[in-house]
Amino acid sequence: MDRKVFFAFVLGALIVGVPLAVQTYLLSRQLSDLRNQLNELRGQINGLLTNAPTHVEATVDSIRLNLSLDKTSYWLGESVNITLRITNEGNETALLARSSPPLIKFVIYDESSQIFSGPQVTTPVCVEKSLNPEESFSMNLVWNQRAHSNYTQVEPGIYFIMGRTSPFTTITVGGQEIEEIETPKIPIEIKPITQS
Repeated sequence: MDRKVFFAFVLGALIVGVPLAVQTYLLSRQLSDLRNQLNELRGQINGLLTNAPTHVEATVDSIRLNLSLDKTSYWLGESVNITLRITNEGNETALLARSSPPLIKFVIYDESSQIFSGPQVTTPVCVEKSLNPEESFSMNLVWNQRAHSNYTQVEPGIYFIMGRTSPFTTITVGGQEIEEIETPKIPIEIKPITQS
């Protein structure tokens, strides 16, 4: 039952003179139902995080992008260590070119939108990186749990991390341009610090 409907029902019951014992019973049933729903939701979140991978990858043509985390549960304010690796699995040299770093980056989402992407680079430079067959390029990065909008600490909750080639990175293998590569998202939990 919707909370607004429930409260309207309770107010209606008070108006028509439903005995207090009946009102108490109805309220306790509703409270019990809400607790059960909350516990079910907690179970779903725990299952999502318990089964969450710490490593995901995506491959387009002969280029593979890996995203790795050391874990999926962090305390509020704890650094989130991220490793991104791009590998040329083909037989020809790949050229990655971008007018400003980074060539590969990570993106943080909350339940509804992107809240951060990194690493942040303010000085534009021309970057070219050749990857020979079976060669990789890695970046070890850190997200400090800050949001772009106001650079404040994010709230405790569930967030999602995805690796991607930068939108303005051009990847060319054997004269063919490869589209942007995005890994699947890894869910992480930011836990509140509790006072003892």
